[in-house]
Parts: sequence; structure tokens; C-alpha cells
Amino acid sequence: MKITFRLLKMYKKNSLIFMIGLFLLSGEGLNPFTSQNTIALGSVQSDQLILANASVSMEEKEKITIALQELNQAKNDFNLALQAFTKELQAVANTEKKVSLTPLQNVNVKLDQLMESSQNLKQILEKSSLNSQDQIKNKLQNIDAILNRFSKIIYPFKKGVNSGEVKKVQEYLGFFPRRNINPQFYGIYGQTTQEEIESFNKDNLNKLSVQIKQLTDNINQEFVQIQKNSEGENLQKLAEKLSKLESENNNLKSQVNQLRIQPKNWFWLYLSIVCSISAFLGVMLLIVNQKKSRKAITPTKVYNLTNNDLALIEEEMYEKIAQQFKDQMRLIESRFKALEGTSSFSKNIPHFSPSSEVDQKLRIIATREQGITNLEGNSIPKIINPYDTLVNDYNLSNEELIKNVIEVNPINQEFIASEDNTLPPEIIFKKQQKGQYWIIKVDDFYYLIPKLHILITKLSYQSLQNLFECYSYKPGISTKIQLLKPARVSVISDQEEWEFIQKGIIQFV
Repeated sequence: MKITFRLLKMYKKNSLIFMIGLFLLSGEGLNPFTSQNTIALGSVQSDQLILANASVSMEEKEKITIALQELNQAKNDFNLALQAFTKELQAVANTEKKVSLTPLQNVNVKLDQLMESSQNLKQILEKSSLNSQDQIKNKLQNIDAILNRFSKIIYPFKKGVNSGEVKKVQEYLGFFPRRNINPQFYGIYGQTTQEEIESFNKDNLNKLSVQIKQLTDNINQEFVQIQKNSEGENLQKLAEKLSKLESENNNLKSQVNQLRIQPKNWFWLYLSIVCSISAFLGVMLLIVNQKKSRKAITPTKVYNLTNNDLALIEEEMYEKIAQQFKDQMRLIESRFKALEGTSSFSKNIPHFSPSSEVDQKLRIIATREQGITNLEGNSIPKIINPYDTLVNDYNLSNEELIKNVIEVNPINQEFIASEDNTLPPEIIFKKQQKGQYWIIKVDDFYYLIPKLHILITKLSYQSLQNLFECYSYKPGISTKIQLLKPARVSVISDQEEWEFIQKGIIQFV
């Protein structure tokens, strides 16, 4: 019994090795190779642990690599738009016009996408193991500073070239004192201003390319260093494990030798082995039975309705009422046709006018308030959804829509929509500048839509799938969104937080 208790203590962390050791001890062919089998099992578990750790770092590396590729692509797109922007300004300088009504929109969109890609990479790095690296933080700060400089030159020309915005750009560049130009020429866009802007854009674009390249190199170097450190730590842990198993192996050899010297103890050893196995099987059966009984006794969970459920019920009731309204209007129209002798069975029903004041009022409501101008036709009243105007304004990029939006971002980015009939996990949106989504209040409802000109990437498409039913998406080709139905949210705190309650529908074009 003394030997059995020692074996139980030695292998209490691994029941499989313990059972194998008992089985091998019960045979007559006891030999030193028994402990070597135990070492082999321990080595396999250690290798599996190392592979598990490496897979986590590879997943993190892939996520950062994709974000870096998107940043470089956004920079290249911005470079092309910046060249077109410079040519448009050159045309203004050549014609010597003080005012140009040509809006320079494309470069603004590409700059916004570049800022979005930079912010996305920054958020990913903050959650990764590279968050503590000062060099990477400095490169990200330098990139943000350069993009902010570009915004001082590009954003003023968003709606065209006019003297007021030209003056802001000239004052920011600060070349009037340097070139001894009279301040009375502020606001006039000429060749000198064009040269300064071209020089500014070229210099900062080169700096941006250098910073992105250095950031990429620093990240790759850190991943190489992390891999080396991880391999060194795993080798050290493996050496410690092998040393421990070797010590256990020696102890097991000494115990086997003692058993050979004391043959009288064989009976008690076999008895202890049988008792141990019986006790182990009994405990396992008891645990299984307890789990089955708990599962059978567990009462059904009572679910209380929440504000989200009430909002969904409200949406369903609205659709049902609209359908009932359509059916009633068809019935009323059919009755009017029958009364006026215009239906298919008009020969059997005499033609007469409404016989009461109630019938006359009903006809006035049907013809005027519900928009039925011709009761003789086959037209069906159209039920207008409260979000129809919002959908049209979004698809037409109406500027009035942008004035009323609230910019938000989801707090829990890892939200994954449920594929079964259970309630989806909670997702909260919080008010945030330059948010990826907009919230608009129509009547008493809050609707969620993607922001206009959102950059369609692998990550942004995954986020959109959580909130909208997506159709016609083609990776690398789809660049524009057509809104078919907005998503629904409910307000939690006044104009600060909203809770997602119902998916919308979008189509990629």
C-alpha cells in the first residue's frame, strides 16, 4: 500500500500515465524500460504545449500583417489621388482664376481611408504583444502627425478653391514672410502657392513612405525576436521536464528493485492495484451519474422580455398592421367596384350610390387620405416604411443626411452573430469621432447604417456581416455599398450608447 500511495502522488496530475504504470507493475516482466515509456509520454505532451503556444503567435502575426498590407495599399491609393489633386490645382493656377467651383473630393476620400487604415493598425498593435515597444509607438505617432499635416492642405479644398480657404492654406505653409510677398495677395491662388503645395506634398509623402517602411521593418524584427525568445523558453521548459522525468524514472527503478527483493509483498501489491482500479472506476461512474441527474433535474430557464425584444415585437406588429391595412383596402376597393357596377359580377348587382353618410365618409377616407385616385383601376395602396427616406438619402449620398448623423463604433469588436435561433450576444455602440457607423433617429426609432465611402476590407466586411445581411460581395472588387434596409438599435444612455437589436440589409455594387 505504501508503494501505491507513492505512485498516486507522483502521477496525480495525469491519470492516464498512472493507469499505464499500474498495468505495467502488475506484470511479471518488470524491467527498467517501464520508466522510459513514461518519459516518452511526457515528451509528447510537452511538444503539444509548444505547438499550441506557437499557433497563437502566428494568428497574431497574420492579423498585423494584413493590417500593414491594407495601410500600404491605402497609401498607394492616396498617392494617385494626390497626383490628380495637384494637377487640378495646377489648372487653377494656370487660368489665374480666384474662384473655382470644381469640388476636389477624391483626395479627401483617400486621405480618410488612409487615416482609417492607420488607426486600425494602431488598435491591433495596442492589443498585441508589441504594445510595449517604444520604436513602434514612435513610428505610429510620426505617421499620425504626417497625415494631420496633409489634412491642413487637402481638407480646405474639399468643396472647391475659394479665396478664404486658399488664405488658410497659405498661412499654414507660412511662405509669405520667407518669400517677402505682400500680405495683400493672401487668398489669390497663383503659381507660387502651387509650387509650395507641390513641394510640401512631395516632402511629406516621402516621409510617410519612410515611416511606414521603418514601421514594417521594426514589426518584423520584433516578431523574429519574439520567436527566438519563445523557442529558447520552450527548450528550457523541455529540458526541465526531461530532468524531472528522469528523476521519477530513477525512483521507479529503485521501487521495482525493492519489489523483486521482497516477493512476499506481491499479494498486497496486486490487491492494492485491484482496489485502486475499482475505486477509480467507481468514482468515474459516480461523476457520470451525477451529471446525468443534474441535467435531468435542471429546470427550464425563464426568460424575461427586454427592451430589445419589445423593439422586435414592435417591428413585427408594424408589418402585420401594414399587411392588414393592404387587405382591408383591397376589400373596400372591391366593394366600391361592386356598388358602382364595375366588378366582374356587375351584371348581377344593380348600380347605386352609397346609401348612408357612413359609406360616404368611408369612401372619402379611402380615396383622399390613403391616396387612391382611381377606384376603377387595380392599384394597391403603398405602405411607406419610416426608413424609406433614409435609404434613398444614403444611396444618393445626400449632404443633408450627413448633418444629422451620430458617429459611433462598436465596443466589443469580436462580436459574432448567432447562426441558430438563440438570442445573439450583446453588442453596444458608443459615440466616437470618425466612427465606422452612423446612427440616425427617424421619428421615435434609431437606425444604424455604415458611414458613406467606408473602406471595404477583409476586417470591415466581417464587421458588416455581424450587423447586416450582405449580398453580392466579391473580395477585392466590391467597393461600394447600396443600403436596402437599415439596422435597428435602441438607446441606452442619452446620445452616448446604443444597443444593437436587429440586422439590416445591404448589397455590394
